[in-house]
Amino acid sequence: MAGDKKPGSAMHLGAGALSGVTSCVLLQPFDLLKTRIQQSHAQSATSPTKNPVVKAIRSVVTTEGVLGLWRGTVPSLLRNAPGTSLYFYFLNHTKNMCLALENRISGNVPRTKLSSMSNMAVGASSRAMAGFLLMPGTLLKVHCESSLYKYAGIMGAAKEIWRSGGLRGFFVGAVPTAIRDAPYAGLYMLMYEAIKSKERDFALKRSVDLAETTVTMVAGVLAGLSASYLTQPFDLVKTRMQL
Repeated sequence: MAGDKKPGSAMHLGAGALSGVTSCVLLQPFDLLKTRIQQSHAQSATSPTKNPVVKAIRSVVTTEGVLGLWRGTVPSLLRNAPGTSLYFYFLNHTKNMCLALENRISGNVPRTKLSSMSNMAVGASSRAMAGFLLMPGTLLKVHCESSLYKYAGIMGAAKEIWRSGGLRGFFVGAVPTAIRDAPYAGLYMLMYEAIKSKERDFALKRSVDLAETTVTMVAGVLAGLSASYLTQPFDLVKTRMQL
C-alpha cells in the first residue's frame, strides 16, 4: 500500500530543510555569542575574561541593539537549510547501505536496526560529506558573526574572501571542521541510539508509559550536549583559523 511506504529522499530533504531553518533562527544568538567569545579569547589569550557570555551579550546589545544577536542569520540560513537537508539525505542513504551490508553479512538473520559501530560510522560520514560541501557557507557565517569584519552584506563578504584567497579561501578551516563534524555526528548517533534504548528499557522495567516524543527529546538533548562538549576543541580551532 502507498501509505506503508517509507519516506523517500524528497521527504528527508524537506524535513531536513524545515528543521534547519527553524533551529537556525531560534539558536542564532547562541551561535553568534560562541563566535564572539572564541574571537575575544584569541585576542586576549593570556588574560581570560571573567563571565565571557555576559560580557559578549552586553557588547552586542550595546553596540548593535538586541537584533544584533541575530547578526549572521542570513548566511546561517543559506548554510543550514541545504546543510541539514544534505545531512538527512546522506544519513538516509548511508543507513540503508549499511543495513543492507549488515544483512548480507549476517546471512539468515535479517536486521532492522544498525549496530552501534555502524550508527557511529553512518553519522560521521554523513556529517563530514555535508559539512565539506557547505564549507563556504560556514566561512561566510563566521565572518558575518564576527565583529572583526564590516561587510556590506553577504556578497561583499564573498567578494572579499575571493579577492584575498580565491576558491581556496572559502575552504579555510576545512580540516578542523571535518575533525569536529565527523566525531560529533558519530558520537551523537551512537549516544542517541544508546540513550533511547536505555530509556525504553527503564520504562519497560518500571511499567512507565513514556511517550516517544519524550524519549527522542531527552536522547537528543543528552547526546547533543555530550558530543558538543567532546568536540569543542576542534570547533575553537576552526573558528580561530577562519577569523
